[in-house]
Amino acid sequence: EKKYTIVSHALSVGASFEIPIRYSGIGAAVAIGQEVMIADGDVGLRIEKIVDDAHVLCTALTSGVIYSSQSIHLGEVVDTFDHLAYAKPHLAAFAEESPDFVAFSFVNSAEMARDCASALAAQFRHGHPPAFVAKIESPGGVASCEGILAYCDWVMIARGDLAVNIPYEQLGLAQKQIARSSHLHGRKVIVATH
Repeated sequence: EKKYTIVSHALSVGASFEIPIRYSGIGAAVAIGQEVMIADGDVGLRIEKIVDDAHVLCTALTSGVIYSSQSIHLGEVVDTFDHLAYAKPHLAAFAEESPDFVAFSFVNSAEMARDCASALAAQFRHGHPPAFVAKIESPGGVASCEGILAYCDWVMIARGDLAVNIPYEQLGLAQKQIARSSHLHGRKVIVATH
């Protein structure tokens, strides 16, 4: 039985059993006994002890390899993470490439969709902005689908992340709901799978 420490905002691994993540305040966001999934659910951990706001001690439930920049799934907590703040610095680099599309991950509310659309318009103000693809990957994104559709050009149903963040038996229903709403709003849909 291996023990690991998840460390908020660590830039590099300080010890062989530390898992650095970008989410700040993980200790305040999780509960003892909660399961945490990494790499689209390939690696499972269970929270055993909350050391402080930046460190939680976990036990490995499954074995696997964790690579740099792989996703971490904290259930409902994913809807509180500011994914747009993480993406904004990358927009300047995208502008130089003149992309046809820009996808934002974990769009979980109409407000976030509006902010993503505004960020794209501001970055690409001297030309036509690329199409905004809203990736729906969380319970909040599913619940806010109608509001999100008011601001995006396309929707991506990211089944891998969504399947880790909602009960698996709800995945097909959520996919149909999002696709149906997207078609009613004249939005194109991408269904992404592993």
